[in-house]
Amino acid sequence: MIPYTEIAEKVDRRWTARLLDRLDAADLPDDELDELVGALQAASDPRSFAILEAVVCDAARPARTRRAAGAALRGMRHVALDLPADRLRRWWQEGDAVLRELSLLFMGGIRCPDIVAKVAADPTHPLQAEALGRMEWWFDLPEHEAVKVAGLSHPDPRVRAAAAYVLVWDEPVVAEGPLLQATHDPVPEVVAEAANTLEYYPSLAVIRRLHEMLGHADEKVREEVEDSYNSIRNDMLIRLCDRGRRVADRVRSWLRPVWDMLAFTAEELEPDEDEDTVARREDHRQAMPVADLLVLLADPDASPKLLERRLQNNDWSLYQEGQRRLLRPVPLTHPDQLVREQAAWAFAAWEDATGLLALLGDADFCVRKSAMYNLGRLPPTPGIAGLAWEHLHRHDTLGTHATETLDTFARHADPADAVRRLGWIAGDHGRREGLRVNAVHHLARLGAAEEVGQLAGQLLEPPAVTWALHTALLDAIVDLGLPTPDIKHLREVDNLFVQEAVATITG
Repeated sequence: MIPYTEIAEKVDRRWTARLLDRLDAADLPDDELDELVGALQAASDPRSFAILEAVVCDAARPARTRRAAGAALRGMRHVALDLPADRLRRWWQEGDAVLRELSLLFMGGIRCPDIVAKVAADPTHPLQAEALGRMEWWFDLPEHEAVKVAGLSHPDPRVRAAAAYVLVWDEPVVAEGPLLQATHDPVPEVVAEAANTLEYYPSLAVIRRLHEMLGHADEKVREEVEDSYNSIRNDMLIRLCDRGRRVADRVRSWLRPVWDMLAFTAEELEPDEDEDTVARREDHRQAMPVADLLVLLADPDASPKLLERRLQNNDWSLYQEGQRRLLRPVPLTHPDQLVREQAAWAFAAWEDATGLLALLGDADFCVRKSAMYNLGRLPPTPGIAGLAWEHLHRHDTLGTHATETLDTFARHADPADAVRRLGWIAGDHGRREGLRVNAVHHLARLGAAEEVGQLAGQLLEPPAVTWALHTALLDAIVDLGLPTPDIKHLREVDNLFVQEAVATITG
């Protein structure tokens, strides 16, 4: 009897071989198969990866076994497994139906985004819902948002629900109306997903619609509506109570049409008390003895849960130079992605740029991301700015990794060069919105009043995806003391964050 629950709770890799053997058992019931997959995901054992991949590719095995192996690989809890794009393309082009489906589920914004986007935009494709689900991350260009929004009107409720779900991640302005319309869908699963996503659209229109739905007959829909309504209501309270009188007055005035619906109590509207005097907890981390650490890293059965806790809580700065030389080569070639990812924090504590640069060439995205982030924690160092700028233009430098890469560039670049290049990014309509917003923040921090003033004209443009660039520019204009631009059109925007920014700039 395999103790699946105990294996998952303890993240015990000593059972990996038994689990892999059991996966092929002909008498394996469905509920046990689910437990087995969960145990493999919890163990996240590098020794299982190649074996599971072989099962996925073996057309002679039952389809449910192959799908279970694929689910295990995709859902590893302690690593994010990267399969090469060329391998996934081959599976998609040459594989059977099971392998094609599994290959799509491994694709995303970094690996084979063209295939994902094409399938997601094809209303006749049987895997359209699955493709929309793969657009969670790094599909944040306007053309991507249009594909997601179009899915809300598909005749298949699975596709409509997938579209409503995936829109939660980027919050595109163009989706608000279609999501409100989706709350009238005859299928409760679609309505529930739309209501959940509308939590991130703090507008009067959304408040009205969610308020109408608070007594919805379907329990799941009712739960999502209540969660979203209460979340938006809390966002309003924050602005009314602790964001300054100007913001509070404007938000209160803007909320007048729905004020009775929100039903704030006098106690809720009391200003928040100052919590600056709350004492901070002191950090009493220690360094593991070198011998113990080396034994832990050499143990292939070591629980990733234990590894993660020990490595995250280890005070790497306490090791002396000789100890660092002894430890340094071990994580660089360690088979466990988790160890290499955590090694970046050690190298940052040692101000070891060479070690971080070695990790930046790692095969796994999460390791590269950790290395780039930690390069941004080093003191300004010659050469890193140029490397970060080059890295920024890789096809897989997207999302948070892109903004962290830009942070690293700005940290190490000559200020004049940084301002010039940040201005390029902030003004480039072909760049992703999140990166442009981050560039504006850095320009404000560097006191680049002229560059921000030149960007102010973009306030007259409609939002590319969200209102984030507009609010970032308004904040920068306030921070730099620049003249107030023409923002009449922004005063009429039905969005809490825009109203807050308008209040801050106009007084």
